[in-house]
Amino acid sequence: MIKTSIGNTTIKLDNVDSTNYYALKLLEEQNVEDGTVITANYQTLGKGHGKNLWFSDPGTNLLLSIILFPNFLKAETQFLLNKTISLGILDFVSPLVKDRNCTIKWPNDIYINDRKTAGILIQNSIHGHVFQNTIIGIGINMNQEIFPDDIPNPTSIKIESGSFYDLEACRKKLLKSIRLRYHQLKSGIEEMIHRDYLHSLYWYNEYHNFKIQNRKFKARITGVNEFGKLILEDEKKEITECDFKEVEYLPY
Repeated sequence: MIKTSIGNTTIKLDNVDSTNYYALKLLEEQNVEDGTVITANYQTLGKGHGKNLWFSDPGTNLLLSIILFPNFLKAETQFLLNKTISLGILDFVSPLVKDRNCTIKWPNDIYINDRKTAGILIQNSIHGHVFQNTIIGIGINMNQEIFPDDIPNPTSIKIESGSFYDLEACRKKLLKSIRLRYHQLKSGIEEMIHRDYLHSLYWYNEYHNFKIQNRKFKARITGVNEFGKLILEDEKKEITECDFKEVEYLPY
């Protein structure tokens, strides 16, 4: 049995600019144990995709980063790691809101019905075809009930379930869920990861409206290719493969 050490070493911070920034600096300055977790009560510059920031009130949500050394993965299969971590977080969130539909909005946002409750930022360091390390930043809205107006469609576990959650207990459950999925990846159970990710996708196999550049069209998500591109099939059976940020999901 392949063991994973996620959470064996945990660094707990009160305030930090970003747990991902902290993790990156840690890797630059010292040897770091595989599976080290950095967690914080508050981030002043919580990092999202690109220039996006992750907003969170102090002491209300789960904010953490995980440092991994997945040298068993080939660089060209790195999207497998995205699938694995997304599923681990979905496995944690779903039981807390049993009467809600929990999905993964490609590539890795966690949705409850049509609202976002968790985001993931994966920063890989790759040399040639070999993984050097990866930093996995995770933000999950747990107890927050009020969000800034400029955040499009946020929700939290408390809003959806009506319950208040102990963050330390939830962090342990989250890491356990991620460990189980990461164990599947290290054990080579890739087919299960592919299948579960596909069937967990938001809008999977349903016709909806999308926009790519200035083109609006109706299509259904039929899959994700090995490089992580979203595969759309329109009503004329024409296939479009798109990268992250190329495609926009339209509500109507």
